[in-house]
Amino acid sequence: MVLYLDPNGGEVTKILANPYHIKLSSKQTDGEFTMMEGIVLSGEDLHLLTPKCSCVYAPRGVVHTFRNINGINARPALLQFWFSPAGIENYFQQVSCALNQKPPDLDLVMEIAKEWGIDIIGSPNWSIAG
Repeated sequence: MVLYLDPNGGEVTKILANPYHIKLSSKQTDGEFTMMEGIVLSGEDLHLLTPKCSCVYAPRGVVHTFRNINGINARPALLQFWFSPAGIENYFQQVSCALNQKPPDLDLVMEIAKEWGIDIIGSPNWSIAG
């Protein structure tokens, strides 16, 4: 079966200040992969500078994050994420629920990460969580 989504299509889940579109879920791909898309606002961290339309691969077990480091007046960056095997969208949906509580339940976020085998290294910038 062929699937088509318009540019704003897909289920939306919000992580911190950013909405992410689940373009293709594990249910739609029979567990083969998940594809998500999101806008990354400006931020700071250790970085790998990449030009527009670049591709970055981070294999399982490699510590990684992503930020748009172009300063406060930066244009948002559009990222597409490909996860294999599929299912990680469920993690993001669970974390989204915890972060969108008032106040955000940061202990629950850490517990969810642990359940998924995700190690949060260092201190996350939770200041943008509310």
